[in-house]
Amino acid sequence: MNAPPIPTMFDGEAFRPLPNFLRIAREHYGLGEVAPMIRHEERSRRSHDHYFASVGEAWKNLPEGLAARFTSADHLRKFVLIQTGHRDEAVYVCKFKTEANRLAATLSDLDEYAVIVVDGTLVTRWTAKSQSYFNMNRKEFQQAKRDVLEYLADMLGVPVGALAQQREAA
Repeated sequence: MNAPPIPTMFDGEAFRPLPNFLRIAREHYGLGEVAPMIRHEERSRRSHDHYFASVGEAWKNLPEGLAARFTSADHLRKFVLIQTGHRDEAVYVCKFKTEANRLAATLSDLDEYAVIVVDGTLVTRWTAKSQSYFNMNRKEFQQAKRDVLEYLADMLGVPVGALAQQREAA
């Protein structure tokens, strides 16, 4: 299991876990273990909330033809993340087309939001990148947010800022 980010303080000689996180550090690391350290920049809770509210507003305003395709705002968000390149990709090579079709059906059952493409004997599975605080830093989140909101605005035929304005007016 991955350790959560552990806030540390540099004391001039070493980085030491803050007192409230010492127990977590001891649970995840052994004495003398060397672990890489990277700067973790928290993203704005306000930006996070704005993004999810805007996606929710877009989902509520989908035209009839599209509304039936997306069962929830989360479904829409994950689809758009995949379409805008914020995705993980796995490619499977099968011997036969029938095998590829069976694999595609199985992969679809594992994740209802995944996009599965069968091309002959190749099966490609795209899943949306996780946007959790621990998996996407501020810069990555802001880029994904911008890409998703632009895609949704284009899909709805409205300016990007209109999604947030509709939500605030409600």
